[in-house]
Amino acid sequence: MFKLFIPESKVHRDRRLMRETDSRMAKYSRRGILINFCVYFFCLWLSELYREAPQLSLVLSVGLILITAMRSYYLFRFDALYPRAPSRWRNLYFLASLLGALWWSVILVSFTTARGLDDATTILWFYSIVFFSSTANALAPYNRYMSWYQFCGLFPGALSLVALDSINGYLFGIIVLLFFLLMVHQGRIVAESYWKSLETNQALTRKTIELEAEKRDMEAADQFSTDFLQNLGSEVRVGLNDLLGSLSLLDRDKLATHQADLVDMAHRSAMHQLELINNVGDYLNLVGRQYESDASVFNLRRLLESVLEDLCEDAAHQQTELTYLLNSSIPLRVRGDALRVQQILHQLIYHVMYSTQSDEISIVGNYRLDDQREGNLTLKIRLVSASDEDKYLAWETQEAGQYAQDTSSATLIQDWESSTSFVVCKALAESIGGFVELSPSRHQVLVSLPLEISGSLTQEVSVNPRLLGKRALLVGVSKEMRKPMIREMRDWGLTVEHEQDLSAVVQLLYDARKDDEAFDLVLFYTHHNDHDWMDISRRMLEDEQLAQTAQLVVGNRRDLESPEVEGYALDKMPIARLNKPISPQAAHNALAYLLLGGMTGDAVKPECLTHDKDNLASFEGYSILLVDDHRANQLVTQRLLEKLKLNVCIAINGKEALEKMARQQFDVVLMDCNMPVMDGFEATQTIREREIEAELESAAKGEAVSEHIPIIGMSSHLFNGEKSRSFAAGMDDYLPKPIEFFKLQRLLQRWLNG
Repeated sequence: MFKLFIPESKVHRDRRLMRETDSRMAKYSRRGILINFCVYFFCLWLSELYREAPQLSLVLSVGLILITAMRSYYLFRFDALYPRAPSRWRNLYFLASLLGALWWSVILVSFTTARGLDDATTILWFYSIVFFSSTANALAPYNRYMSWYQFCGLFPGALSLVALDSINGYLFGIIVLLFFLLMVHQGRIVAESYWKSLETNQALTRKTIELEAEKRDMEAADQFSTDFLQNLGSEVRVGLNDLLGSLSLLDRDKLATHQADLVDMAHRSAMHQLELINNVGDYLNLVGRQYESDASVFNLRRLLESVLEDLCEDAAHQQTELTYLLNSSIPLRVRGDALRVQQILHQLIYHVMYSTQSDEISIVGNYRLDDQREGNLTLKIRLVSASDEDKYLAWETQEAGQYAQDTSSATLIQDWESSTSFVVCKALAESIGGFVELSPSRHQVLVSLPLEISGSLTQEVSVNPRLLGKRALLVGVSKEMRKPMIREMRDWGLTVEHEQDLSAVVQLLYDARKDDEAFDLVLFYTHHNDHDWMDISRRMLEDEQLAQTAQLVVGNRRDLESPEVEGYALDKMPIARLNKPISPQAAHNALAYLLLGGMTGDAVKPECLTHDKDNLASFEGYSILLVDDHRANQLVTQRLLEKLKLNVCIAINGKEALEKMARQQFDVVLMDCNMPVMDGFEATQTIREREIEAELESAAKGEAVSEHIPIIGMSSHLFNGEKSRSFAAGMDDYLPKPIEFFKLQRLLQRWLNG
């Protein structure tokens, strides 16, 4: 059986694609038959053929009407007929269209034979050429059908033109035949291109569907892995909470030296595991692109000092000194992602402290402008040991590569590049346009973060003009801090000298007095477990000529708060202590207090010289409600709180906590976020609602408003936005598990004695 279309590829068997193709063909054909009808009757009227040959005109008109009606049946009822049998509709329509083309050729032959090439015939032929050329795009997908359609509609008419036996007839006939051949060739090319593009689109669609399915599978697998790691991290944090809490409860003073070393080793190991768990959370956020930049204006200096002062507590526990110097070029207010900057610096320095046994970690901060408002904050984190002084002196004048390096430290820094903390910090820095680099040869880590200056360019120290002309002797200041400290103090108007050798200090003081250039103050820059300065200090106090020279001892908090140092410093009037790390303003205030008669006059002691042990408020007499469903966590946290002399009451869930708070008044609540029956979020919201109701009732009665009860949230689920949920629920502060003793102490100090 002769077929005008034979399905050969997968595209030809795709019902959706074939329907789109047939629908486009039908839409074009509906317009074509109506135009054909109008053009025919216009030419019939123009040629007056209906007068010369009325019977021929009648036959042509009736035939055109019948064939148009038949084609219209298939075209205008496309939506009803096509879904039933697409192939049948297509074949029947092809047949009706071929009959229409044949009848149109009959009309052309009749006009050409009867009227020759007059105006009406010329218009009819011109329209036919335009019409059949336009069908090439609409009918081209079915190349065989289009070729027969063009043949039936044009070839008989071309022969009738040649039959006129005139030059114009021959010329027009040949042109029509060439046009027919051109249309056949063009139709074949368009058909191949059309089906090929459909095949390509179909393949792309199929591939897209496959990729989307793979993406869903991968997202499901990633989500499963994320959930698993989050739950695993939370469980590990619960275990670490018990371990670190138990280690914090040990009385180190009653342990032998080797036992204390073992406890320190266990604590470092637990903190390292905690760091790994935190890195897992940061990694999950980075992979999941859950980090969004939150640019805002913030106090850069305050943020840096806050991070470094918090880390000093960890450094003291690690028996490491943390010193820092923030260059005056660092602006006061900047625009950037404060949370991200804080996280990068805290995590990186924290990792450096817990992965090295360095005696000292020195941090130097600078800010460099790239243009008028934008620049980069740069921090150099360097490992320093007692044996490194000569090495750093050599670095001042020559390249580090010319000197023998500490192989163990250099190797350690190189190993950091593969550590999870470094990888996470590097990714975080790069996410805001910065970078983190290692320099094993110089034993340092370089951090650069882009920040835009906002408002005041820098922060100036409020200098007391009475310091002008005062003389200060610095003793034992490390190489990293020496030059910047001397430069800063000279800017305040002081005359400053430095002496590295402790044994030469007393003689230097004598010589200065002989030359009428006596020093007004001696600053002892001490190192961990180094109490040699006390011998020099004692000699000065016992000497009548040097007894009135003020002394400022700068050192590690733990060293300065040891019983030996604390008792010695408190008993001696001209001696004051200043904890590392020191800020320029703190150093200035301490010097002004000592040099301008603060120790003997009525001047108020500056905050930098007021130690926690001097004015530590006791928690004795305060009551706390501990809400936690984990029995081991209850026990450990309870012992930590009792160590701080607090009266502890325990509830196992939020509902029980509400019942106990209704019967008893508490000074603070330590609330676990995730518990059965009623979690910490719901319990906190209920407490706040009760407080609001009580305030309204008290206001209505004219009574005193009830006090706000501080609620501190706790959670081991670090990766699910627990901190944000805690504050949203109405909690005042947040303490992640595992609970560290000094952080717990600091929080309670803030809310009970703040």
